[in-house]
Amino acid sequence: MKNKKGFTLIELLAVIAILALLVVFAVPNIIKMFGDSKKKAFVTEAQSVFKTAETALISKQLSNPTTTIRRFYSENDSDKLDLSKSDNLKYCIKVENGKIKSIAITNGEYWYINDDVSQISEIDTSDDTKFGTGSKTISCNSSGTAELDATENPLYTAMKEMAETGDYAATYSGSSNDTYGETGTETIYYVKPYAASNVEGLLNSINVKFAGFCWQILRTTDTGGVRLIYNGDPDSNGYCKSPSTTDTHLGIIGTAGANDTFPANYMYSDSFTYDSNGFTLVNPKEDNWSTNKNLVGKYTCKAENTSTCTTLYFLHSPHLTNASRAYYNTYTIGNTQNAQIGKSPFNSNSIILAYSGYKYGDTLYATVGTTEPTDGVIMGHDVYWNGTNYVLKDTDGNTSTHTYSSSTGQENNYHYTCNTTSATCTGGKVRYYYYINSTGDKYNYTELKNGDKVEDAVSKMLTNTENNHDSTIKALIENWYRIKLKNYESYLDQDAVYCNDRSVDNLSGWSNSGNIVKASLLFNTRSSQSNFGCSNVKDRFSVRNAQAKLNYPIGLPTVAEFYLNSNNSARTTGETFWLSSPNSFSTYSYINYIDNSGVIKSSSNVSVSFGVRPVITLSPNIGSSITGNGSFTTPYEIGE
Repeated sequence: MKNKKGFTLIELLAVIAILALLVVFAVPNIIKMFGDSKKKAFVTEAQSVFKTAETALISKQLSNPTTTIRRFYSENDSDKLDLSKSDNLKYCIKVENGKIKSIAITNGEYWYINDDVSQISEIDTSDDTKFGTGSKTISCNSSGTAELDATENPLYTAMKEMAETGDYAATYSGSSNDTYGETGTETIYYVKPYAASNVEGLLNSINVKFAGFCWQILRTTDTGGVRLIYNGDPDSNGYCKSPSTTDTHLGIIGTAGANDTFPANYMYSDSFTYDSNGFTLVNPKEDNWSTNKNLVGKYTCKAENTSTCTTLYFLHSPHLTNASRAYYNTYTIGNTQNAQIGKSPFNSNSIILAYSGYKYGDTLYATVGTTEPTDGVIMGHDVYWNGTNYVLKDTDGNTSTHTYSSSTGQENNYHYTCNTTSATCTGGKVRYYYYINSTGDKYNYTELKNGDKVEDAVSKMLTNTENNHDSTIKALIENWYRIKLKNYESYLDQDAVYCNDRSVDNLSGWSNSGNIVKASLLFNTRSSQSNFGCSNVKDRFSVRNAQAKLNYPIGLPTVAEFYLNSNNSARTTGETFWLSSPNSFSTYSYINYIDNSGVIKSSSNVSVSFGVRPVITLSPNIGSSITGNGSFTTPYEIGE
């Protein structure tokens, strides 16, 4: 029998080396061939879409010669082409003067754009300005401008289209401060019905489902984001709906409290959770209000060693004269309108100018009163501080002053008083009278100290406030966000500004320069209600702004976001709800709100309990994971 010899080791290694070389050279070619095949298939599809559009254009023009065809668009039912074999393509084709002018098309792997084309029998795939790989988002406005944009929020595109048709949205041309850094340059579009007959169509076009809730579009932002307002829970079919007073759900019901003592052994917390059974404090700690005024802004069940309750207390501010007591408001769980997360005062106390703020500082000038100066006391037009006490001055700057008499009518020029017959105020304090009501039976003053004058008080409470205390409504909104929206934060614009514009239009009695004491201090948002600007950096509340810090990217709508809508029927929910924009200050602080008929009003002070409808801002870079058409039954839905 003959010996049979196998391959030697060297021969085997040689074979393996040869096979490896074949793989090295052959596989890339195979991959390239496969890629070329997919590229050619896309080019063929694009050419087919173009030819289908040409045929459809001729057919439409023949069937109705008076109709102006502006576009073919894959994402709009009325503009779609009949593409039975290519319905995975996204496209926008612009028609101009009866001919196809431009095309933008993508299948998720390749894209092609040509903004000046009469036919595309030849597509130059080597031109990287017109052809490329990767997923792109189609942007296609109502006039057919074809664009491919990888970042534009599809809801921004939808608002742009509605603004161009003019039925449900309009283009904003004023100033804006939608980001803390003032970097936004995008055009802003806001919802607005063209006529009263368009309101129903508008409301059926701006619905969004996000984080399990229904929202409505208010406007876009100057960064390309989209601002949404809370509109409640979807119904059992998953549909959104118009707000109704009979459509309710469980929410947080807040009422302005009074003041009370808060002894030792109570449990306090920054936040809470809630359900139909009541509230539970999160990580509570035992403390004592009498010895720790840092408990302002905390929640408590107002019971010893207890962290669960059906009535929750929010400590808003110290009592004005009794250190052992605190002003508070209470919360319970109950039915509230579906379009709001609950009801709450804006702030629990309304008699101090600082409480116009979404946040405010320590310096409150909280010693206030309503008594008329006694006849015979000395009044000053101005004061100076000698290092220990205030000294009253007259209008000429000298220490000669004015003797008060209710019959002289000099109250517009003389605001300061020691409330004595002396021009020197002992104790380092001075009264400043800033408002007299229309019937003349209530004279409002604040007490200044440590050398501060009225202009210092206004600055410290408004323009240069420390913003280190939360308003009642901010604390509630952010606690709701932490429970309901925290897991969806990546979809939201972290740079978005929620403005609480405290810039002043008319100081009235808060200026000692002869201004009318019987007139209210007026904020700019009372007289200028159509501006998205936010001039003071300390009013631009944002997660990014250390001077007006939000814990979470959520806030309240401004008066401009509803004023520009210009239609009460489009604004109304049938319930009254808060806006963020201050209106005026006289005896009390007043914030703008929407009443139950959709009218912008300001006749109730900040301690009244109204509905809470938060607003959020979707990121400009949210991408194309949005489905739906904005209707109640098929709302825009953000993929989560």
